[in-house]
Amino acid sequence: MIRHIQRIAAVVGLLLGLAALPAQANEEAIRFYGGMDLSARIGLQRSLIWVNTFPAIADGNITPRTINAIREYQARLGRPQTGILRADELDRLLADAKRVRDGVGYRTLRDDATGTVVGVPANLIATTERVRRGTRLRSPNGDIDIVTMEIPRAERSLGEHYDMTLRNRPPAHYKVFRGNWFVIAGAEASGRSYYVRMHDTGGALRGFAISYDPMLTPILGPVVSAMSSDFRPDANGMSVAESQADVGNLRSRQASLPPSQNLQPLPPVASEPQPAAPAGTPSGVGGPSEPIRQGLSTGTGFLVSSSGYFLTNAHGVTDCASIAIGVFGPARLVDADATNDIALLQVGAVVPATPLTFAPRSPTIGEEIIALGFPLQNILANGLNMTRGDVSALAGIGGDTRFLQISAAVQPGNSGGPLLDRSGRLVGIVTGKLNATRVARSTGDIPQSVNFAIRSELAELFLRRHGIAFTVASTEGAKREAAEIVAATKDAVHQVACIKK
Repeated sequence: MIRHIQRIAAVVGLLLGLAALPAQANEEAIRFYGGMDLSARIGLQRSLIWVNTFPAIADGNITPRTINAIREYQARLGRPQTGILRADELDRLLADAKRVRDGVGYRTLRDDATGTVVGVPANLIATTERVRRGTRLRSPNGDIDIVTMEIPRAERSLGEHYDMTLRNRPPAHYKVFRGNWFVIAGAEASGRSYYVRMHDTGGALRGFAISYDPMLTPILGPVVSAMSSDFRPDANGMSVAESQADVGNLRSRQASLPPSQNLQPLPPVASEPQPAAPAGTPSGVGGPSEPIRQGLSTGTGFLVSSSGYFLTNAHGVTDCASIAIGVFGPARLVDADATNDIALLQVGAVVPATPLTFAPRSPTIGEEIIALGFPLQNILANGLNMTRGDVSALAGIGGDTRFLQISAAVQPGNSGGPLLDRSGRLVGIVTGKLNATRVARSTGDIPQSVNFAIRSELAELFLRRHGIAFTVASTEGAKREAAEIVAATKDAVHQVACIKK
């Protein structure tokens, strides 16, 4: 709850800051983009949808809401919030939007069953079938359910269908009726999120509905906005390509801007690496990523750079169609070191937290440590968990010195979480636990509290190899209470969700 309140406060603060900007600045930005053709304006809004700053319909109508979405994106980049994108900012926006869109495999397709054009996150869909009124598309385990539909106008009017939808579904948190179309969104009694869009074409009602596990909201939020923007109730005479507006003359408009003054260049966007092979953790060690359901797994990651870089375990983000971090939404896999089980992720959003600081030395045997993470989210409390323990040994199974053996309890979902000393400094990354069942079969004894973490020194080398700035404490800090450490570091630690390919 506190995390949600902080997120809301951050958003409110941003909106208040944007509201304080002179109306003249809005008017200038609106005039600037108003000179573009409709296709370019729609393309701009679509890109803002995919970076999750414009949860609205991309209709090409440039209003203060669009300009505020641009300003929010500029704030993420650490640039002046002018509402007018510079050339390098536009290039970054297009690259970030493409990365998120391609990650879910988003495509607009003609649905022959209903005669509509609908957007589909193809990488997340496993089955497609004809149903009575249209087509049904589902993810491997039903976490995502999309249905297109066509209802004869003689059977019911749009208004009657609107009223029926409101009666048959739980109270909506958003609803709008606009003459020949409506949208209703909310949460079902089961907790699943839903979104319904219907149009009256004269002869029939046509539309789509999507419902999904709310844990997927960081990934599916932009997808739903894009689906609503791209939906066409009548595909006759329209090619699928025509439903995909591009950025048209966006770049050519940059020529009218004065030269940039005192702006730091943006770092290049790294290309997506090939998925890493499963991490080579020692034999008998199981990585505690939590397979909540088939196709969806969760772990933990933590902030190491003010540029939105997170570290986690490589085995938790292998073969993911899409990755999301906490409330910040889709994340980019920058690189994964399968040998040492370390992965680097980056989010586009501003992370209102201080990155974790690395300890200036390695821990010693018997030293107290704290593990933070999000274990067993389908069983335990849905929030950050903390466990305490000691460093039991300075090596893992077979004397592997890459690892620390720890007694702090870890469970599925802890994978990739930070291991902290009693000053709150990073000394390792939780990576696995001894497979108690396997050991019990071999020895007749059940091992207790035998867990492992990758040493933080390996993470330092990994970050240096990628040119990522991070902080190492210059001196040892004073010992602090566990509650104080959690309070100081919790905003930097977030759940990592992976939808498998």
